[in-house]
Amino acid sequence: MPLMPRLSLILLLCLLSGGAGAQSLYKCRVDGTLTYSGSPCAGTPSTAVEVPEAPTPSPGSEKALARQRESADRLTRERVKRETAEARQEQSRARQGEAQRQRCGKLRLQKKWADEAVAASTDANRGRAETKARRAQEALILACPL
Repeated sequence: MPLMPRLSLILLLCLLSGGAGAQSLYKCRVDGTLTYSGSPCAGTPSTAVEVPEAPTPSPGSEKALARQRESADRLTRERVKRETAEARQEQSRARQGEAQRQRCGKLRLQKKWADEAVAASTDANRGRAETKARRAQEALILACPL
């Protein structure tokens, strides 16, 4: 846990504990296990533990707590802003990836059609069909190296 939130939590607990009065606390051993309770344990010897008074808050603690809250709020805003930007980037990458997959699919289909045209061509236009198929293959290799 970072230092600032930890200090804020400790200071807040100190301020909130000011209203709690001294209470009795009992320590006893039940079945070999050490337990603490607000009342004496039944059937086993209990030892009363002295609970010290809560410390009084210092005069500047409220200002320090306010500064820590402001700092925590600022850090939270920065984190949310960074996470939002990262989410936008991830969405953009996903859209770009999908567009690339569509382009590659289109080029593969054009290559398939060009190969079919070569297979169906006559001797007179076979050279033109082979050139078209070769160019479709080259375009596919350039755009989709995988």
